Amino acid sequence: MSYFWGMNQEKTEEKKDGNTDAARRARGLYDEARAAMKRSAWGEAISLLLQSEALEPDGPAREAREMLDDIMAFYNKDMYNQ
Repeated sequence: MSYFWGMNQEKTEEKKDGNTDAARRARGLYDEARAAMKRSAWGEAISLLLQSEALEPDGPAREAREMLDDIMAFYNKDMYNQ
């Protein structure tokens, strides 16, 4: 009986480690994206945020990407019609 419990225990630990690796990778991509935003490399930042979001859909990358999309979509018609 304990043999089977041990097998399930190992599989559960593998799943936890796999999720941790994905979360760690997603956080690294998010940090790289923030650095790209500071350098004004918008295309690179969006690409990194999308990769991070694919690994961790509920992470901070989704909100950062939406914010960046809003910034890029902003258009002030009064600035161009003077």
